[in-house]
Amino acid sequence: LFAVKNVGSSFVDNIILERSRAPFTGFDDFVHRMAKYDSNKKQMEFLIKCGAFDSFGIYRSRLLAVYEEMLDAELDVKRRNISGQMDMFDIADPVSVKTQDYSYPDIPEFPLKDRLNFEKEASGLYFSGHLLDNFSKNIESIKPAEISDIISSFENDSGKYAEKQRVSLCGIVRRRINKNTKKGDLMAFITLEDRFSEIEVVVFPKVLNSSGAYLVTDTAVVVHGEVTFDEEGAKILAASVLKLRDNTEYKDEPKPTQNKKTMYVKLPDFEGEIYKRAVSLVSIYEADGADYEVVIYSEKDKKYSRANIRIIPTKFLVDRLEKLIGQGNVIFK
Repeated sequence: LFAVKNVGSSFVDNIILERSRAPFTGFDDFVHRMAKYDSNKKQMEFLIKCGAFDSFGIYRSRLLAVYEEMLDAELDVKRRNISGQMDMFDIADPVSVKTQDYSYPDIPEFPLKDRLNFEKEASGLYFSGHLLDNFSKNIESIKPAEISDIISSFENDSGKYAEKQRVSLCGIVRRRINKNTKKGDLMAFITLEDRFSEIEVVVFPKVLNSSGAYLVTDTAVVVHGEVTFDEEGAKILAASVLKLRDNTEYKDEPKPTQNKKTMYVKLPDFEGEIYKRAVSLVSIYEADGADYEVVIYSEKDKKYSRANIRIIPTKFLVDRLEKLIGQGNVIFK
């Protein structure tokens, strides 16, 4: 409880003291018994948001809808008791009698995403899971680097990640700060958070123009880019950003058989706009240690050219390539 905002040690001690006298029977019982310790609305709000009362079996949405009214009523009784403004029923037992029996509104619980964000807001931690849990299938197919490993490479010189090394990261966009370049173009600095750590991602104008719609707070994304180190620590220079697909959208994608280690891409030429777009798209799926080599065939030149890119091919990549260059122009051999 010490991690929860606005909940100090003295309030925690009083909770433990009250609980030692008798277990709390419900949220209304907690509010009633803790009112004498000068409990306040912020304490109640953040305790609800972090899930401290989940064991009572009442949705957090319903508790947040009534806690202020409940606390106001209890504190009003306390003030009247102190000022001597008690009626004959108060005199009988001013402490143990609750102000009233509360009914909770019949409203649905918050979605998991909202509950997790509340937990993060209230304590800086997640208790019910992580926002990335909803994207586990897509993340597993990408096999991203861990942000903590990149940071430790900078702090401890572990050597696992080096300057300009290409990586893929999956995480939640936590913050975004926009800035203008000297030319007046818009760029952004993103704080990307995975399950265990966070890192700054630098998004230059070209990438921001194509991916800016995904760079919204609390959005799950995959960032492909290069590691860079400076005096402030480790950063990522983004080459591309894509939105992660959640588990309801993601379907297991058949992988090419083991004897097919080359992906051939048939293009009009080696220099046109289609060539540039196709190479850029394929580069997004580049990964260290990937098994599949990319070879491009030019109809104009009747020649093959190795792209010097090794990728993890997915159905999503093939679908996007075929949308660009036509079906049948991507094959595995």
